[in-house]
Order: sequence, then structure tokens, then C-alpha cells
Amino acid sequence: LATFAIFTLLGFAKGSSANMQPLFAPGRSALLGVFLVLQIVPYFMTGFESVAKGSEEAKPGFDPRNFTTAIYASLFAGFLFYVIIIAVVTYVYPWQEIVSGHVRTEVAFERAFGSHAIAQLILFGAFLSLLKIFNGNFVASTRMLYAIGRRDLVHPSLGRVHAAFGTPVVAISLMAAFTVAAAMFGDAILVPITEVGSLAVGVGWLSACAAYIARRQSGESAAMAYLGVAVSAAIVLMKVVPAVPGSFTAAEWTAFVAWSALGLVFWLARPRRNSNSPVPAR
Repeated sequence: LATFAIFTLLGFAKGSSANMQPLFAPGRSALLGVFLVLQIVPYFMTGFESVAKGSEEAKPGFDPRNFTTAIYASLFAGFLFYVIIIAVVTYVYPWQEIVSGHVRTEVAFERAFGSHAIAQLILFGAFLSLLKIFNGNFVASTRMLYAIGRRDLVHPSLGRVHAAFGTPVVAISLMAAFTVAAAMFGDAILVPITEVGSLAVGVGWLSACAAYIARRQSGESAAMAYLGVAVSAAIVLMKVVPAVPGSFTAAEWTAFVAWSALGLVFWLARPRRNSNSPVPAR
């Protein structure tokens, strides 16, 4: 956070608003540009749902209302972070050169300031940020696998807890293996993961909102849930309808099918019980 604050302040002090002009690419629709960016926003705004995934590890006596506060704070922080990052980079270096030359953020600052040290500082901050994001995602994903394993929605071994440390050892081991395997693909897998991740987020939001509408008690408002259904359905359609600009290419469909097939394998490995049998308590 400190390195982020440093290069943000330096960028706004050194840059010029002229570097941000024109606001949209000449000869291209501004609305189309916004539309294409909106397609990947859900993936980059994920993180707030990690609050719910880690809620079981809250300290005793924790006020449940603070979970809502944490979720809203996470959304606001993510929104503010991305807006500032985009603004400061385009403020310090002409954005058209960044796009056409595939100029990385630290390179833009290095050229603007004529200093290699500031580029190293940005890379150091990015490295720390990666560790932070990795840790948060790893904890959230392993806890999700643990939860669905405990509910027998997948093979129950994923719900196994280490006898000494009290951690979901199988879920952690599996996610670690996936992480190492994905790292082997390098940059080539980033775009498919981002695109498929946006679709997955849309499906998740749609499912959650629809479930709330179906299971809400009489008298409870569902206005936000209906809005969530509309927005998330639009996100899904933007990715799967071929006529929509920015929809899935062959690479994204391949990643989507592979990921869905893996999920199907996990689901088929779940214990089979009579539909009238209660879920065992754990």
C-alpha cells in the first residue's frame, strides 16, 4: 500500500492531463470501448465474496453485521484502486503509446521520470501485491472446496481437516497442485482465465440472486436480487453470444469446457444418497 501511494503521488505530480487525451480511441465507438471493459470488470472486482468464504474463521463474538461492512469496504477499495491505477498511468505517460507499444506500467514511469529506481519500486510493490492476492485467493478457494466437500457436493475428502492444525489439508493440497500447474502456462493462460472467470462470476452472482429470490421469506425485499439477476444475466450473455463484441473465442471456450469438465468429475465423485436422506451433520 505504501509503494502504491508513493508512485501514485509521484505520477500525479509529474504527469500531465494532456497524456490522457483523447479519452477514447479515435474512430472507435466510446460506448463499445466501455462495453468491452465491462465484460472483464466482474473478474477483477471479485474478492468481496471471500468475506463469506472465510466467515467461519471469525473470532468468537464477532458481530455478523460487520461482514456486510467488510463486503462493501472491499468493493469500494477495489473500485478506487483500479480507477486510481488507470488514471495515474495514463496521466504520467500517453495512453496511446502504452496501448500500441504494449508498455508496462513500470516502463511508463521509468520513461517519464528517467529513473530505473522508480520502476524497481513499482515492481516491488507489484510483487507484494501478488503475494497478497495469492494469499487471499488461496484461502478463499480452499475454504470453498472445504465447504462443498463437507456438504458432500463433491467427494467428501475435500472436507477433511488436518488432525493437528485444523486446516482443510486435502483442499489445500489440491489447490496448490492446480496453482503450480496453471503457473506452467505463463502469460498464455491469463486472457482465457480472465474471460472465463468473468463468465463464472456472472453465473455465480446469477445463481446466488436467483436462490435468494426463490428462498426468501414473505415480506423480505428482493429488489436488489432482481437487479442482480438482470446484471449477471447480461454478463453471461455478453460472453456466450457470438454476435457480441468481446465474446468467447476458441481459446476461451476450450478453457471453459475443460474447467466445466473438471467440475463435473468432482460432482460425479460425490457420495450418492437417497433424495430423502438428510445431509449428515459434521
